[in-house]
Amino acid sequence: AAAISILLLAGGVFYFVDGNFGRKSSGNVIPVRARSAPENAVFDVGNLKGYLNKKASREPFYVVKGTVTNIGKVLSGGIRIEATLLGKDNQAIVKNGTFAGNVIDESLISHMSRVRIEGFLGMRYGEGDVNRDIPAGKTLPFMVVFFDPPEGAKSFRVKAIDADAADRIVSPDGKEPGTGSSNQQSIRLNYVALPN
Repeated sequence: AAAISILLLAGGVFYFVDGNFGRKSSGNVIPVRARSAPENAVFDVGNLKGYLNKKASREPFYVVKGTVTNIGKVLSGGIRIEATLLGKDNQAIVKNGTFAGNVIDESLISHMSRVRIEGFLGMRYGEGDVNRDIPAGKTLPFMVVFFDPPEGAKSFRVKAIDADAADRIVSPDGKEPGTGSSNQQSIRLNYVALPN
């Protein structure tokens, strides 16, 4: 009776340790964790296009256009766009920022003054308040203009950050907001070569 009890006990232990409970596995099973959207606002920059243009007064300017999408799970209070013209070895030459939701018509921009262009592109909430309370999945256009673009620019980089976080971030010199880093901001960088 003791030998039978030991065999039954050993079989029961094997039954629970094995975990399959008598069923066969269909092969190597690897647990897969479901992918989900991030908990904070995260932005995806796309459809980038850059071109050189001239104002009616013959002053050159460089335009960077694209779209930005909130791919996070939460509502974003606004998106700030920062574009940087890069030289040899991807060294930053000049940086300019704007807000998503502001785009000037191609036929008008060459006839507008620099002050009007900067004022329009600098509207915090975008044309028609589209850069306010941006739900997940929403895509907004953007435009960044570089006046008197420097020679030697080979490509550009674009990043999108949460506008509220950019307002709170101050660079080490205390002059330029939006250049530091924060746990609250999510950045997506894209590099595009400039046409020769």
